[in-house]
Amino acid sequence: MSPIESKLYEAMCAEGLTPVPQYCVQGYFVDFAFPDLRLAIEADGAAYHSGEAHERDRKRDWILQNAGWSVKRFHGSTINARAGNCAYVIRREVESARSARAVPPAPAAQPGRPGPGGGFWAALGRLAALFAGRSRRP
Repeated sequence: MSPIESKLYEAMCAEGLTPVPQYCVQGYFVDFAFPDLRLAIEADGAAYHSGEAHERDRKRDWILQNAGWSVKRFHGSTINARAGNCAYVIRREVESARSARAVPPAPAAQPGRPGPGGGFWAALGRLAALFAGRSRRP
């Protein structure tokens, strides 16, 4: 772990978080992960700002995002100056994601019966019932 990664890790632990360091996602290792939330945290050192490394990380972020992951990046200078603030932002992100997951899902439709709102099949059933009550004109 690099010095800025260690500093961020300690700050996250102080916030009560338990990130997984060096977690492999789609063949790439992210600095820290919250796998249950598909949240990756990256601590970017000075090398990140070089053109080649920056492009490589943009490609990697695209791959991770297409795999359903969110990527949050923090600059090394920000971590060095305010690791606690970075960890606070991460904690808020984690809490927000976990509370969003805690919302109970809508009841699933039972076979042969439309779910809440009905969707296409419920609308078709209502339309069929409407026309079934009409008599045909000669």
